[in-house]
Amino acid sequence: MANNILLIDDEKLLNDLYCQALRLEGYTVVQAYTAQEALQQQEKAGCSLIFLDFNLPDMNGVELCHQLRQLDPDCHIHAISGDIPGMEDELAGPSPFTSHLSKPLDIDLLLQTVQRSLNELQNR
Repeated sequence: MANNILLIDDEKLLNDLYCQALRLEGYTVVQAYTAQEALQQQEKAGCSLIFLDFNLPDMNGVELCHQLRQLDPDCHIHAISGDIPGMEDELAGPSPFTSHLSKPLDIDLLLQTVQRSLNELQNR
């Protein structure tokens, strides 16, 4: 499994900002702006760590998370949303996400989450 990071967010400015911050830290980042792009990128790159905007124009985050888990059940998928309390109905029961992060993401929190996830993935 590759230690690439897949960043999925339809807000181009935020997607590019997070991507740049991760690349400056030396991470390999693959970007997607829609659910369909994300599925194609994951099939090609096999990323072990995914940050997924919950509200995408072509699919909701829970549905996409389940499809991404079919491609790799062991990857870490972190939901990012500006309205985490508004996700309650979709997340009734066990969450398919590794964690939930509020948007806009604090860059330090993003980097800490990446490091924690990569450590957990390596120690399996």
